[in-house]
Amino acid sequence: MVQSFQPVRYYFLAAPAIALLGGFAMVRIVSEPGAKDRIAGPIAAAVMFSLFELAYIGANALANPAVKVRQVREWAEANVRPSERIMAPSYFAVDIPVRAYSHYYFAEDSAQLLASVDSLEIDYVIFDEEWDQSLRPILDARFDRAHEFPFATAYRSDPPR
Repeated sequence: MVQSFQPVRYYFLAAPAIALLGGFAMVRIVSEPGAKDRIAGPIAAAVMFSLFELAYIGANALANPAVKVRQVREWAEANVRPSERIMAPSYFAVDIPVRAYSHYYFAEDSAQLLASVDSLEIDYVIFDEEWDQSLRPILDARFDRAHEFPFATAYRSDPPR
């Protein structure tokens, strides 16, 4: 779950495997035919791999404290009724306590976005940097802003039912 908040999270999913392969390469580089060198190579590789993982997890914890997800979840808990639906980026949608749809599948362009909002009966749209930014003017023109986060905007698609 640590990787899910990385801006380039798809690369970071492969980072541990890349580090392990780098460790294997180090074993080959530092290993010599002697017994003493055979044990030093794997130890060096394990130390390098461990240091990489510690640095990776530590840097991720500092850079991504998950405050965005917590703020959106708390806002939804306080302002969205259980019967309402939300369209948002996946990393918000999985933590929102109501039915939520990932925008990736339903908002490739303005026509699909508006059709999806209507067909799925979406009540709120949460727009952030993950969205195609050309869709913001459509949301601004069609929907009311329900809430402004420092990192996103929640739009109300229709008045409460």
